[in-house]
Amino acid sequence: MKKNLLFLFALVCVTSFFSSCGDDEDTGWKDIPSNIPSNNVTMSLNSGTITGATASLQVESGDAGVLTLNNLLYKHASVPVNVTLTKISEGSYDFEGSANIDGTTKADDLGLTINVKGNVTTAGKLTVNVTTSGWGSISNVFSGDSLNVTYDGTANNSFPVTLLTTAKGKASLLFSKIPNVAANATTEVTITENGDSYKLEGTSTLDGGFTVNISGTATKTLLTLAVTTSGYGTISKSYTPSESTITYDGTALTSGSVTLKATSETAGTISITGIIPGPSDSSVEIPNCTLKEASDGSYTVSGSSKTSAYEVSFSGTIANKKMNGAITYKILSSIVGTWKPKIGTSGAESIFNFTSKTGYVTFSDGVISMLPAELKPYILKTMPDAAFKQVIQSLLAQYAQYLTSIQFTEGGDVNFTFMKLNTTTPTTIDGLLKYYIQNNQVYLVIDLAKAITLIPQTKTWDSSTIFTDGVPLTFSISNGTLNVILTQEVATGIVGLVNQMLPLIGSMMDSSQAAMLTTIFSNVNSIMGECTSFEAGLVLAK
Repeated sequence: MKKNLLFLFALVCVTSFFSSCGDDEDTGWKDIPSNIPSNNVTMSLNSGTITGATASLQVESGDAGVLTLNNLLYKHASVPVNVTLTKISEGSYDFEGSANIDGTTKADDLGLTINVKGNVTTAGKLTVNVTTSGWGSISNVFSGDSLNVTYDGTANNSFPVTLLTTAKGKASLLFSKIPNVAANATTEVTITENGDSYKLEGTSTLDGGFTVNISGTATKTLLTLAVTTSGYGTISKSYTPSESTITYDGTALTSGSVTLKATSETAGTISITGIIPGPSDSSVEIPNCTLKEASDGSYTVSGSSKTSAYEVSFSGTIANKKMNGAITYKILSSIVGTWKPKIGTSGAESIFNFTSKTGYVTFSDGVISMLPAELKPYILKTMPDAAFKQVIQSLLAQYAQYLTSIQFTEGGDVNFTFMKLNTTTPTTIDGLLKYYIQNNQVYLVIDLAKAITLIPQTKTWDSSTIFTDGVPLTFSISNGTLNVILTQEVATGIVGLVNQMLPLIGSMMDSSQAAMLTTIFSNVNSIMGECTSFEAGLVLAK
């Protein structure tokens, strides 16, 4: 009997114990929301604030759950982490856990361990602090303050760099741009653990003849790189006289450019722009240039090109990203040489043809009043075309004799020698005009730098407002005689241009000269407007 009473007492105690435990079991975790809005989620990665990432927590029991990290880790859109929960107060739970992203879950060993700690409340607030470790933890996109990079000694963090670890001891660097080299360039580096950081080193060869050498360090939050480039690709660039020494037919240049495009270690193409006389937007190319690298890393460059119109050559060296080069240029046309007016029985031979719409030419009273006394008997207010043509031919025959010579040089200069009235000493103007041959026409181009030196120092001239491909003159050479002719189309254009520039030209003269010039060209403009045919030119002989 006593034994039965003892057994009954024990059964009552056990039942009471388990009943008491059931009453104390926590069920508050069931009130934790399964979908917490992103604006109620606070996250940090390696103690740094982040944007664009979020997390969700699925609570499975009072002490277990799965935390999913979304868009937090580079190349890992979603990472689940098993966590344990601990109730710290009513409606508030701390959690922690870790996950290894390695060969057990990925095809490649990514060397990345993720540790998470945080807190969640039944009110729907989620705080997540994530720390990473392992060589995979330095994979990231670095830009702005997280990037410290120099390219050939020049600091520039304007272009993001992506670091992606691919295996233990190996990584790829994707440069959004390596200045003067390439965009979206990928290089390979080795990584070596060095305390809290990793040491990066590597050399890669890129298209275009570039060798890229990289050294630096990486942490989870900062990428520091020194990038140096070498190879024949580094000399492919445009060189200007501002940083290089370039001569043209022996004369040091102050403008223009020479562009070298190296196509291999031993060959390249040179483009010369704004140096050799020609249209303002044209360049002269020398293909198949020879390159040769010296032991000190400098290059010698040489090459030549020949067409039916000219031949050009270049030779020089490139060192420390500067060029020391010489351009020689030779025009092959038979116009090259020194020409003098061809003298006939009535004076200098010339070309002048003119026909007006009305059959006669009318001069304004202003022009008539300005005529020298010796010309007034010949130039009347109203003249038939034939009489006007005869007078102009007579004047050309008389005054063209003062032109001693015109020289067209091989290098593209036009030099004039002439006698001023009532003098015995010839005057020479060298290089004021350049020339080039195109489509069987000779184009005369003003050398603005030379023209500026002829302007009185008290006046100003904005040379940047004057750009032209030159004035095209028709020419023909036969039996040692050169005919240079100004056509009606070109003459009309010149007169119109001069009329537009009269205010500027007049500012360089005294008021009386400016008034005279304005009157004359206004009348000439009117005459050209009535003209149906026109040509004027010189007849020259060597």
